[in-house]
Amino acid sequence: MGLLVYEVLACFVVVVLGWLFWGWMGGGWRAAVFAAVCGGLPLAVSLRGELRGRVVAWWARVRLAWWARRWPRLPQREPLTPCRECGKVLPYPCATPLCDGCLSEPTREELQQQADAMAARWRQASADADELRAVLLVERSELRLAEHAAEAYRAQADRVTRDAQAQHNRHFRAVLELRRRRKLHTELMGYVGLLKQALRKAQRNLSAADAAVLRRFDEARAYCRELEHERRERTRQQERADELHRRLETAERDHEATAEALHIALRERDALDKERTRLAVELEVLGEHLERAQESARHPEDTK
Repeated sequence: MGLLVYEVLACFVVVVLGWLFWGWMGGGWRAAVFAAVCGGLPLAVSLRGELRGRVVAWWARVRLAWWARRWPRLPQREPLTPCRECGKVLPYPCATPLCDGCLSEPTREELQQQADAMAARWRQASADADELRAVLLVERSELRLAEHAAEAYRAQADRVTRDAQAQHNRHFRAVLELRRRRKLHTELMGYVGLLKQALRKAQRNLSAADAAVLRRFDEARAYCRELEHERRERTRQQERADELHRRLETAERDHEATAEALHIALRERDALDKERTRLAVELEVLGEHLERAQESARHPEDTK
């Protein structure tokens, strides 16, 4: 409260001195008041928090005094215990009567013991930190080695996976090639059987056949060469279809390209089926020609 009075008196003195100075200089009392306000305003702003705290404390003391007058009979407190070192009365009962100041001021021996204990703990902590740092370095090196090993294992696993995928693709292509060769072998065996039948018929009728039979046989051989040429062409077409199929296998993620290649493969397969049908029809026609040649060989006078 005294500091607040001093601050008010200081402001009053500043106002009076400013008034006198400006009055002596001829500025008038309004200029003096303005100068005093300009000089006291920064002081009031700087002391605003402290003044507010003092006002709040004063209001709290006023309310406490009012409550004390309203209820003067307060409950009796327990007898207070004095400090055994300095005799200061403690605000609470305590089994070991020592105030905060005495408790917070240890003796020289206690300070030395605390310093020794702290130095020992510091040395132990430094040793533990060094050990932990060494262990951490070892663990970091082992972790780096483990990471390098993991990277190597991962690369090896990726390489093995790629090799396995390539091996699987090769096996799949080999299976397709084997199926295709088996199919071609079956067809060729059928052609060979037909050719053997034609050859046996030609051998049975060779003694009675003439130049027409030989010419027909030459035509049959030419037709067989055409069939062989067509078979090679179909083999090339089948290889092209296999190439398209391999492209389909390698382009699984591209749906549009896969669908287009699949349609192309289906169209070529239909074309191959049509070609097979046509070859079967031509084979039947060849059989009819061979039969007519056989008939003409049996009755050569009709041909003349």
